Amino acid sequence: MKKCILLLLCIVTTLFFCSKKEQHLSTQDGQPKAIWDTIPPLSTDTLSTTSIPKPEPQDTQSSETSEVREIKDTNARPGKMDFAILWQKYREAREKSKEALSNSEFHQALDHLKAAAIYAEKLDRGDLAAWQYNNIGYYSIQEFKGVTNYDYRMHHLRSISDKNQKEQYLSETKKIFSKNINLLTTAESYLKNALKIDEHYHDQDRTEKINSNLNFIIWVNNFLTNQEDKNGCNR
Repeated sequence: MKKCILLLLCIVTTLFFCSKKEQHLSTQDGQPKAIWDTIPPLSTDTLSTTSIPKPEPQDTQSSETSEVREIKDTNARPGKMDFAILWQKYREAREKSKEALSNSEFHQALDHLKAAAIYAEKLDRGDLAAWQYNNIGYYSIQEFKGVTNYDYRMHHLRSISDKNQKEQYLSETKKIFSKNINLLTTAESYLKNALKIDEHYHDQDRTEKINSNLNFIIWVNNFLTNQEDKNGCNR
């Protein structure tokens, strides 16, 4: 009887251990698994939406056109940008400036002239760049004359004989000139740049035109600071 009981206990024990071993092999495939192997990967949709960076806010204060910014960003020099392409862009900028001027679009015209000057410098054509910078100065002066009614005011100032009326009109004229002096300040910076480039060439006509434009700005500044001639209208 005792032998039967012992035999029965051995059989039960054997069956129990065999059952636990089989369960362990079927779930583990004989290899231990780390916890990260059981975590499902993120979906591609989740990855695509979380990895896109937020765009930076657009700079709305810049006064440069996209054309001028594009030129500065490329840092193009002959060898990086084909000569033919540079010449094409230079001519296109010049044509666009002429078209803008014909439509009385002053600021657009200046932007295209700036672009033309930069392309000319990239082509190592400082002579052409000097002309474009001079043109910026010249058309800025013309804009100043237009918005201030310069020619009429200078003519009328010379024609006034009454001293009190003359002084009053002179004072009004100076206020109008001062209000728009930023046009001449801008012109002066480009004209000085043109003159600096022009020093490397021997073009008397261009040099005289640049100096003439600069002299006009000098005279206006003297006019505003009471350093003009006694009649206040020698131009």
